[in-house]
This record gives sequence, structure tokens and C-alpha cells, in this order.
Amino acid sequence: MQHDSTRIHGPKISSIQHVPLPQFYLMELDNGIPVYYINDGSQELCKLDVVFTGGRHAEEKATQARATGSLVKEGSTKMKSSDMSSFFDYYGASYNCRSSLDFTTFTLFSLSKYFSELVGTFRDMVFDPVFPEDELVKFKKNSIERLAMDSAKNEVMSYRYLTEELFGADHVYGYNSTENSLNSLNRADLISFHKHMVEHQICTIFLTGRYSSDVLTELNKNFGQHSYKGDHKIAYQQTRLRSHKKRSPAPNSLQSAIRLGRHFGSKRHEHYAELSFLNNVFGGFFGSRLMRNIREEKGYTYNIYSDIDSMMFDGYFYIASELDKVHVEPALEEIYKEMDMLCTDLVGEDELEMNRNYILGNLLNSVDGPFQAIRLIKSAILNNQDLDDIHQIIQKFTELSAEELRETARLYLKPSEYIEVIIG
Repeated sequence: MQHDSTRIHGPKISSIQHVPLPQFYLMELDNGIPVYYINDGSQELCKLDVVFTGGRHAEEKATQARATGSLVKEGSTKMKSSDMSSFFDYYGASYNCRSSLDFTTFTLFSLSKYFSELVGTFRDMVFDPVFPEDELVKFKKNSIERLAMDSAKNEVMSYRYLTEELFGADHVYGYNSTENSLNSLNRADLISFHKHMVEHQICTIFLTGRYSSDVLTELNKNFGQHSYKGDHKIAYQQTRLRSHKKRSPAPNSLQSAIRLGRHFGSKRHEHYAELSFLNNVFGGFFGSRLMRNIREEKGYTYNIYSDIDSMMFDGYFYIASELDKVHVEPALEEIYKEMDMLCTDLVGEDELEMNRNYILGNLLNSVDGPFQAIRLIKSAILNNQDLDDIHQIIQKFTELSAEELRETARLYLKPSEYIEVIIG
């Protein structure tokens, strides 16, 4: 009887040598709005993202962008909110609007054959919302209640404190919503922000799925005729690197939340690839050093991780965990010890290759299919990158040496440059 060798020795493991980037196309609508599109896939589905660049940068009042993004779905000049919801449900479609620090994104997901029936109503939601007064009242009430609940969560408060300490309480990346800022909003604020957004903020459209040429024609018909200037310029206020410790007791809490963070930069930073790789080794996945040491060996916490939070103009590197109060100081000691080891010792070849394959494997997954691929394209375009930039990052992941990793650690894992926030 012959035995399958893979049952005895396991399948052969091969290093990832190439990450194929997706093929996409670019066209301009009649009014100059660029459309990046992929026409591929096995299913007759399409996803449309209409993205306006501005977010908090275009606010005249705090939380203006978030409130506008939340309430823009509540009916247009041609259709009430309930009728709009029923209309999209009838065709098995979904629609949404998300507001982030830098962008406002309108999304339509539908069967390709119904796109022409749906896109006009979707356009009305984007360009002609009514912002009902009663919905604004409801939004403010719910947001204030959620804010009160979040104030009792150490993890949420540690995030709020860290970003405020990193960027400043009045900075677009640092301020936090308050009851006063929410209560001060009125319907005129939303109308003003929306008008500026659709007329002056830079608009970029992303379309993906499998569809006929009629979809592009309908897209131009509905979005290419709008009066669009796209002339809004963002003036970003740089922040200074600083470090200190901030502790806030929470007597009724069983656990403490810790967050350590320092400025880094956007995805265009010259060391973005190197720090991304270092982050993976340090605390970026389940097999990272922080997880092995502080969770698996010491048992101080169920979860601990590090990450890079990159916005359009800035960003920060941070470490986060929740743990029993008695383990806070020992955990901090181990975090700083792991930092020191990465600054002192070279990462072994096996660990280096494991992390390299993990990172490149995730990249392969990110280009598997049109709906995944468009996310990579969208992230690059909106962060002022192109395919050459992505190629360079992938190449750096492929070639990064243990010596380069140690040099990166010496630049960005200096405890003296970290803000230390402990809540509880």
C-alpha cells in the first residue's frame, strides 16, 4: 500500500515571489470627475463608490462632516427616506454613506441589470438630500447617549485620550465629539457642509464588478452633468512629536486599558513599508512577539496588538491592550523590553520569512477578485499613490533584511518618544 507523501511530510511550502496587481481603467465624466473601474468577475454585480475628499478638513463646526454623512440618507427632494429604503430593497440593492476623517463615501451595491433603474435615485440621495429636522434631533439624541456609554468604556476613552494628546484637542485628527458640539449642530450646518462638499470637494468615483457598457453610460448621464468645480484645497496643520504619560483612574472598572502611541505619518512616508513589516513582527498578528510574550507566556491579557493608523496627511503607530490592573506595570515593562530587543538583536531568518509570507499572503488575498482589488486601488488613489508606489512597497516587503528591520526599530521604537495612556 502506497502512502501519500503529503500525509507524512506535509505539502511543500514555497515563498511568495510575486503579487499581481489588478488591471484597472480610467475615464472622465463630462464634468471632469475621474472614474477608476474594473470590469471583471463571475457574477453580474456592480459596486459604485462616490468619494468626496474633505471630511473634517472642510468643517466649519466640529462633527459637521459626521452628521452630514449620517443624515444624507434620510430622504431626498424626490423621495422620503422610507420610500427610498423600500425602493432599493425591491431591487435587492443596498446603499450607504460613510464619513471618515478625510473622506465622505457614498456606496451603491446592486445587480448589474438593475443599475440603470437605481442610479438616478442614488444620485438624488447624493446631490439633493433634505436633512429632515426630526432626523437631526434623533441623531443628536442617539449620539449623545452613545457618547455617554462610550465614556464608561476604558478602551474607547484610551483611544480618545491618545488621539487628543497626539494631535491636539482642536486638531482635525485629534478632536473628539462632545455633548456640546453635537447639540450645537443645526440643519443649516448640514446643508452648508453638503453644498460645499458636492460642489467644491474633489470627487473620485470607483466602479467594479461585471457589467455592460450601459453602466458607464448611465453613470456619466447621472453624475457627469452635475455642476462640479473640485477646487477645494486642504491646508493641513502639522503637529509636533511629543511624549508624556497620562493616567486616569476608573474605580468601578475591573480592567485597565493601555495605549502607547507616537507620530509616524501617512502611507506616503518614506519608511511606511519598513514600519509596516516591523509592526507585523512586533504586534501585528496572532504570532507576533507581543502576543507570544504577554498573552501566551505571561498570561497578562487576552489580546494585545500594535498597528499603524494612517490618514491622508498624518498618522501614528500605537500599541493597545486591556488587562487586569495588577498586570499593567509588568505588561508595560515587557512591551518596552520587546522594543529594546528589536532595537538590539537581529530578527532570525525563520521569523523574518514567516512574517514576510504572512504579509505577502495578505496582499495576495487583497487582489483576489474585483471587489477586493478595487479596495487596494481606491486606497492608493485616495492617498495620492500610484501603482509604482505599490510596487515599491511590495518590493520592499520582499527584500527587507533583518539589518534594515533593526534600523527601523531604532528609529521608531524609542520609549522616550511615546505617549503613554492608561485608563483604569
